[in-house]
Amino acid sequence: MNTKVKSTLIILSVLLIGAAIGFELSELSVRNRFRRIDEFRERHGFVNMFKDIIKPDNNQLTSVDSILVYYHNHMDSLAKSSMQQVSVQMDSMKADLDKVLNQEQKDHLKKEIDRMKRLPPLPPPGKGPRDPDSHSPPPPDRQHPEE
Repeated sequence: MNTKVKSTLIILSVLLIGAAIGFELSELSVRNRFRRIDEFRERHGFVNMFKDIIKPDNNQLTSVDSILVYYHNHMDSLAKSSMQQVSVQMDSMKADLDKVLNQEQKDHLKKEIDRMKRLPPLPPPGKGPRDPDSHSPPPPDRQHPEE
């Protein structure tokens, strides 16, 4: 092999190795982002994230916990309500589209909607990636003053 071919092979090898490393790093970054989103959806992750930002002192801890739990519960119920509304709208859209689509299009649409419904649901409360004992939330019967 002459020098030109060897140089080209070396450059291509380095390029392919760099692309593979870049792809893997990108995938790790995306996976980490999704893990953080999953943590944020959980009460403990939500509370801990904001406590890490706020850094409350010991005198503020109980009040901050109470407020953060209150707002997490409200945002969680909003998210669940929104997902139910999205599901209702998807069913309505499908029913309206079924009136104008041919059978092949209906089958394809049904297949895609079924695929979307099979996406993994949000983890159930208390089953998130963060340890539930990593902070001490207020007792469940304690309500935020604005409730």
